[in-house]
Amino acid sequence: MVTFGVSLAGWKAVNGYHFLNMMGRMPTLILVVFSFCATLLLTRAINNFGLSTWRRSRAKHWTLRARLLYPIRITAGLSMLILPADIYLLASSLLPSVPAWAPAGSSLLAALLGTYWPSREIFPETTFREWLTSRLMILLGRVIPFALFLWATVTMPENFGAETWMIAGLLFLLLATLRLGGTIRFFSLLGLLKPADKRLAGIAADVARRMNVQPRRIWMVPGAFANAYALPLNRELFFSEGLLRHLSDAQIAAVTGHELAHLTEPRRVLFLRLMQPVILFPLVLIRPLIATGGNGLMWAGGLLAVTLIVRTRFRRLGRHMEVRADAIASVNEGEEAAYAQALQRLYEVNQMPAVMSGRRRIHPNLYDRLAAAGITPDFPKPDPPQRYTLMSILLCLSPFAISFALAVRTNNSPHTKVHAGAGGDVTFPAPRLGAGGVQDK
Repeated sequence: MVTFGVSLAGWKAVNGYHFLNMMGRMPTLILVVFSFCATLLLTRAINNFGLSTWRRSRAKHWTLRARLLYPIRITAGLSMLILPADIYLLASSLLPSVPAWAPAGSSLLAALLGTYWPSREIFPETTFREWLTSRLMILLGRVIPFALFLWATVTMPENFGAETWMIAGLLFLLLATLRLGGTIRFFSLLGLLKPADKRLAGIAADVARRMNVQPRRIWMVPGAFANAYALPLNRELFFSEGLLRHLSDAQIAAVTGHELAHLTEPRRVLFLRLMQPVILFPLVLIRPLIATGGNGLMWAGGLLAVTLIVRTRFRRLGRHMEVRADAIASVNEGEEAAYAQALQRLYEVNQMPAVMSGRRRIHPNLYDRLAAAGITPDFPKPDPPQRYTLMSILLCLSPFAISFALAVRTNNSPHTKVHAGAGGDVTFPAPRLGAGGVQDK
């Protein structure tokens, strides 16, 4: 009986500890769930509001519908970045006992999930698994290099020395590994990429034989967005399932010719492509440069200016290589006007604008590409789409509005004065009720 009583008391103590531990985590769990639900509802509301005009234009030409859809896509992309940032600002200021990254992370997942329903409207044939796989590839492809840069920037010491150059050298090696196929191998191990099927492999083999250019591998990429691209450094080609679904064999062959043309780029261009991640390298050295002060600040500003200039030059080089690939594809197309038809079909399927403002984009406008291929488009040249809407502007202003409101709240918070004798009054912030009970600010 004594043993049983001791065991029962121990069981109650252990379970009581777990209960208290769980209760201590309840504010975080509640906030995570609330952030996810609120962001999902808000994202769906924003997207539905933006798509209302696009839905009413079903009878219009696809170029007009693409112009209407473009700012909606911009707003959806902004919401994925800004809404989690808003949640982080609110959580870190109003609930300091809760780790702000938890509700911000759940908000990011909800904002990402909120883009599924608009994708289904644009691409009705897509499945949730196909959409999720394509989004995962895009997210990992962008997050991994960013995470490496963030790691190097945070761990970089304030003084120049062996550790500084060791971190910089390790970052360069990791980025070069990703650039030379590390990302592709990672995606392949995860099962996100599939080798070319019989149809695609046969088409690519015929075009490669005709152009006398042999790729190392050909991959099929999940996703309804119709697209194809090449990695000249690895001599690998990628075709989305959306492209294979909507283009004819002759059109796929013409697109293959464009991608194979990238594999014939000069060696100096290949070297510059390998060095492309280095354009952000100066940003990693900002911390030790600023810490040195004086000339260090001047060097930091100079490196930022050089980064912007080199980035612009890389864009111009990329655009030149796209124009070159278009010309080679037009010469090597199997059927007359097949490449121009393929380009127009890609833009139509993806609901992408035929004309964009500015010349900062790597790919020329569709209208100009068709004219360069010797084809007169069967539609008048449209105006560039509007880039930002009132909703996107409000989204961009929301972090500043929240920061201003929190600053005003902090400045206007009540205080309690305590008499300190001859030295005057000492002011202490009044206690407030936080997520974990009564806390001092």
